[in-house]
Amino acid sequence: MSVKNGATYDALILGLVKFMNFDRAWEMFDEMRKDGHQASLATYNSLLFVIGNTAVPDPWSRAMSLVQQMNLEPVVRPNITTMNLLLEISSQTGSSSAAKRSLQTFRESLHLGLEPNLTTLLALLRAHVKALDGSVLYDITDYLEQNQHILKISDTQDIFFFTVAMTTARNMLDHELAMRLRRLCNRDNWMLCQNLTLFVSYYLTTITGRVPIETLKEEYSHFVPDVVLPMEWVYGVMFRACEEQENLGFALELWNHMLRYHVSIASVETLSRFCGAMSKKVFPSEVDAVLQALLKAWDKAVDIKVTPPSVMIAQIIRLYCMKQNLRKAWEYFQYFEKYDRKPTFQALVSLLKAYSTDRDVEKTVEVLRLILRHKMVLPTTFVRDVCWRAGVPENVRSKLVSQFSRNETASGDDSDKKSASETRDSDTELPGS
Repeated sequence: MSVKNGATYDALILGLVKFMNFDRAWEMFDEMRKDGHQASLATYNSLLFVIGNTAVPDPWSRAMSLVQQMNLEPVVRPNITTMNLLLEISSQTGSSSAAKRSLQTFRESLHLGLEPNLTTLLALLRAHVKALDGSVLYDITDYLEQNQHILKISDTQDIFFFTVAMTTARNMLDHELAMRLRRLCNRDNWMLCQNLTLFVSYYLTTITGRVPIETLKEEYSHFVPDVVLPMEWVYGVMFRACEEQENLGFALELWNHMLRYHVSIASVETLSRFCGAMSKKVFPSEVDAVLQALLKAWDKAVDIKVTPPSVMIAQIIRLYCMKQNLRKAWEYFQYFEKYDRKPTFQALVSLLKAYSTDRDVEKTVEVLRLILRHKMVLPTTFVRDVCWRAGVPENVRSKLVSQFSRNETASGDDSDKKSASETRDSDTELPGS
């Protein structure tokens, strides 16, 4: 080129950075300064980008050296992009000193009258998260709530803020902070969230178990199905909350959503947690709906080629017993042996109650002997009542009561043997007693 000036050098440097030829870009910058030409703010920002994206030794010192050169230029003043790049460079080490330095840089940008954007706040947050201190998110959220006019896309990195912020709130187990972030990233601002599915998944799992089920249900319906569908593992977390808060209805609603909207089910853990949510008290009017859902869960286990969990077998048996369909209940009981599983206490007691009520002496005695074989414990008073209800002959009844009495005495602190005190009243309460 016959004429070389600041503008031509700027163009060459920007082009070299664009095509990732960083070494040559630095050479051109050094040549430019040597020839006495002034670089533009765009060039300085591009070189800061190079420092932040290459393995240069001591990147912060290199960046400060470049900033000092920029300060010598009479017409070059930093903008918010400059400060964002400095924040990114500052956060690379992940140390507490780097986090403090990033906070100082943020305050300097405010002092210069530069209004932060979401990328600024994202860089500040990342610097502290890398230093294992997410508490700065409280101040960032306060700032956003007071300056909601900055909730707009002004930088390519802006769309990552809310996903990183929600991830941090989840790691901090702070559901109130998560709810504040959700209110900021509302329907009008969902475009600001690069991964809305991840944002919603982390949000729901952060508040699950920490808010009443009705609140969780309201927040869930805010997104599903119109906006996004959460990931499979999220439903597992919500199923557990339904079990803990004994909310059968919402668990069924979640399960039906998974089927209706074709949420991928690939984990036996999800099925186990759903069955756990179904293990609570079921009213007669709910039996058919719950049983149908569990049978669909059984089919899903077959589809994904996993062994149905023991809790699923036990709940299906319990429900068939409630319907007095003892043939189907016994049919499913055989799956414990087929899958080489130890029968659950609940499954055995469900069969025992049903057979005794049906006055089936043979099956009642068989189930009692299975309970003894697996060294499970039943109160002797309950055994007497069951035998009396079924019509078990006196000599057999006495022998069974004696055996259960010995088991009860020998059980002690053996954690493998289930005592009556560990069993819900409904497990050992005879129908009509």
